[in-house]
Amino acid sequence: MPFFASPDLPVLVIGAAGVDVVGRLDSELQPGTSTPARIRFSFGGVARNVAENLARLGQPVKLVSAVGKGYFGGQLLNQISDAGVDVNHILRTEEPTGAYLAVLSQGVKQFALDDMRATAALTPAYLREIYPLFKESSLLFVD
Repeated sequence: MPFFASPDLPVLVIGAAGVDVVGRLDSELQPGTSTPARIRFSFGGVARNVAENLARLGQPVKLVSAVGKGYFGGQLLNQISDAGVDVNHILRTEEPTGAYLAVLSQGVKQFALDDMRATAALTPAYLREIYPLFKESSLLFVD
């Protein structure tokens, strides 16, 4: 079990939250056409992953992140909150919710793309605005 200065205080987690799309090719990639694959959608982002797992282990945790105002942002907030994470400091932005797309062939990543424009909302000014959270936390994790 990790050492926390005060386990009753929350862990403050800052960083990305988004939608992961991973395609596993069933055959060789065929340029210019659709290639059969198994495609999985899930919620991800390193900070979100850490925050949710800490909460599921019973550790109080607050996540500072940014998601879009659309459907995926709302669904992502619901899942994070349902896992027991405090989502009160997750910004809703006009940018789309972060997304990561990976294509694997025979278990090896062929390429990956990410669109994390929403995370740019975590500016130094916003971090100064939430500065009291730093003092009220047992540990800080930054993605």
